[in-house]
Amino acid sequence: MARSRWWLGLLLAAVLCGGCDGDVTTGPAGSSSTPLPELTYTPVHDADTVTAVPSPLAAEADLGEAVAASRGAPDRLSGEYFALQAAQVVMDVRKGAPGARVLDLIASPAMPDDVRRYLVEEIDGQRALGTRRSFDTSPGFWIKSRSIGPGDAPNRLETEIAGVMTSVPWSIRTWHRARYDVVREGGRWSLVNYAVGGLGPETSPLTPAERREFLPGPGWRFVPPA
Repeated sequence: MARSRWWLGLLLAAVLCGGCDGDVTTGPAGSSSTPLPELTYTPVHDADTVTAVPSPLAAEADLGEAVAASRGAPDRLSGEYFALQAAQVVMDVRKGAPGARVLDLIASPAMPDDVRRYLVEEIDGQRALGTRRSFDTSPGFWIKSRSIGPGDAPNRLETEIAGVMTSVPWSIRTWHRARYDVVREGGRWSLVNYAVGGLGPETSPLTPAERREFLPGPGWRFVPPA
């Protein structure tokens, strides 16, 4: 975890963020007690130094909007905007489609089987628990990415995204950092990989000291709220 918590906070964090920093390998207790796959989180160490930021997210996750974003232009900002949309629909379990349906619409066929299984079971398990987990978009997001392929039309973006994760029923509000890699295939963007990097401070906006600790390395850009 990014910082120490009381034992109850640790329990809730584990439920809300299975696999954070590779130290929690079991997911929420839904219809099955089978441990979730352990996903390895690798930070984007060599993120590109750019200044432009993608468009902000609407307050409510919308799977249809994520699908529409997947059909965006073949440039960095469009790919990053799709990554933000993908992050929002994966995080928001208050309503919407089951995990398998979500991934059928936004994930690449090249997504590793363990990543797909993790996301499907994690989304469905969170909904079954009634956590009503989602992003609060009002503090904005932080993003960085590494472009692979032609500079004006990358075929892959290795992307890290940080936002404020909330669960109102369980009184959880904390910054959450994860990796969402996207690829350009068949004329659209698709989510190809995912891993959780950890939980951070509860305060927003982040102080300069909190940013240095929670968002290590260069390349982070602030995406303001809508």
